[in-house]
Amino acid sequence: VRAVVGTYAVAAGSCACTLCEPGTYAPATETVLCTECEAGRYQSAFGATTCYDCPEGFFCPTQADGATACPAGSNQNQISQGPPRRLDLKARR
Repeated sequence: VRAVVGTYAVAAGSCACTLCEPGTYAPATETVLCTECEAGRYQSAFGATTCYDCPEGFFCPTQADGATACPAGSNQNQISQGPPRRLDLKARR
């Protein structure tokens, strides 16, 4: 049995396929390991074939299984970004 997209086989030629965990994906057949979503992207479902862009106002670390809202005093005003930036409130005065 070949691993189909969204799954992986523990070893090449294995008869059992396993769904990729949230935060990972398998975009091709015959995958032996799932790929981690890179910083700025996330995936919340099992068996994914791709990761989604992290939306504006949220951040997504590597292997994120969801987008996290930026904490108070920080922001992320672009999509597909990792950790948020601290706001420099003194510069705005």
